[in-house]
Parts: sequence; C-alpha cells; structure tokens
Amino acid sequence: MTSMKYNHSKELASKLASALEEQRSQSALHLQGQLKELRREADLELKKERENSQMLLSQCQQDNSQLHLKLEERRLEVQYLREELQQEKRCREDERTQETEKKRREEEIHRQESQELSQAKAELTLMAEKNAALKKELHLRTYDLLVLLATSPMINVTDLMYSV
Repeated sequence: MTSMKYNHSKELASKLASALEEQRSQSALHLQGQLKELRREADLELKKERENSQMLLSQCQQDNSQLHLKLEERRLEVQYLREELQQEKRCREDERTQETEKKRREEEIHRQESQELSQAKAELTLMAEKNAALKKELHLRTYDLLVLLATSPMINVTDLMYSV
C-alpha cells in the first residue's frame, strides 16, 4: 500500500508536472501571441506616426516655401517703394533747385529792372534840371532881348521877325 501510495503520489506528481508543463507551454504560446500582437500594433502605430510626421514635415516645408516666396515678394515691394521714394526725393530736389534758380533769375531781373529804373529816374531828373536851366536861360535871354529891343531905337521888331 505504501508502495501504491508512493506510485500514486509519483503518478500524481508526474501528472501535475505534465499539467504544469502544458500550462507553461500554453502560457508561453499565449504570451508569444500577445507579444506578436503588441509588436504588430506598435509597428502599425509607429508607421502611422511616421506617416503623420512625414505629412507634417511636408506641410512645414510647403509653408516654409510659401513664406519664403511671400518674404521675397515683400522684399521686392520694399525695394520698389524705396526706389520710388528716392525718385520722388530726386524730383522734389530738382523742383526745389528749379524754383530756387527761377527765384534767383527773377530777383536778378528785378534788381536789373530796379537799377535801370533808378538810372532812368536819375537821367530824367538830370534832363528835367537841364530843361529847367535851359528854360531859365531862355527866359533870361528873352528878357534881355526884350530889354534890348525896348531900349534900342535902331532895331525894329518887324525887322527881327523877318530876319529869323
């Protein structure tokens, strides 16, 4: 009986060991399956992340290209506006130079005209003075002549009229 019990115990231990081994094998297979499934899911997730990253990178590159184009457009606009401003400044400077030159010429003409007018006034005053002096001399000579005629019995007024 002891031997039977012992055999039975041994058999039970062997069955138990077999069952445990079977359980371990099944658990190992189950874990391997789960591990494969997790790896497959992780690979899919990684693939999706890579695709998303690639898509975001492409979008960023496209946005970057558009920003560079816009930046170049703005740079060209600023350059154009600067050139236009320079042209406008040159035009204004030319206008100021022309206005200054015109004003200088007008002032020169005015100065010359004033000088000519002053000279003409001086000449006119001189002529008026000469004219007044000549009139005075004429009056004096006329007076002297009249006195001479009135006092001289020999000169006849009618003779003087015809001799002139």
